[in-house]
Amino acid sequence: MMLFRGIYYSYFVFPAYQADLFVVLSKTGRLQEPVARYYFKQLIDGLQHIHNLGFAHRNLKPKNLFIDDKEDFNMKIADFVFASNLNENSKTFVGTIDYMSPEIHLKMHHQPGKADVFALGVILFNMITGQAPFQKATYEDKNYLMLVQNDTKAFWQQVQSTLDPNFQSLSQEFKSLIEFCLRLEPTERPLVS
Repeated sequence: MMLFRGIYYSYFVFPAYQADLFVVLSKTGRLQEPVARYYFKQLIDGLQHIHNLGFAHRNLKPKNLFIDDKEDFNMKIADFVFASNLNENSKTFVGTIDYMSPEIHLKMHHQPGKADVFALGVILFNMITGQAPFQKATYEDKNYLMLVQNDTKAFWQQVQSTLDPNFQSLSQEFKSLIEFCLRLEPTERPLVS
């Protein structure tokens, strides 16, 4: 990745890649936990680098995560159309509905970096289970409402009931990380920088 800064804009330049995570998940259904951990670590490292440069992505989703087919199958973050200053207090409604944090859905002022962390949680959930944790992070969505009301037992039972019966149980480590990233209150979500 190369960064070019102009007077008014900054530009990221990336090499081209063969497949995005969406295509990979469409073909595989889901990733085994060790494989998902490998890619999630790269995703966190990449996002940390972006945040350390002072930017938030604001549209993290599998279609914007590319995997090279060279030696190590590395993941790269792409599509910075909605990128903004990490520290700005935004009220802009941007991103992809399934990955937007609740404060964006509510059109509230929000910190874009915390919205990125919320999207990380949705992406990790998708990688491990092959499905979304909810339709959208609003009170109208019964799955998200279970998380908001801290009824995590019911949430995970609901999730488990939708998975293939041969699916191994979800690790407590995975569940805790998802719950941490998908918190309603942005200040309770982890930092990546």
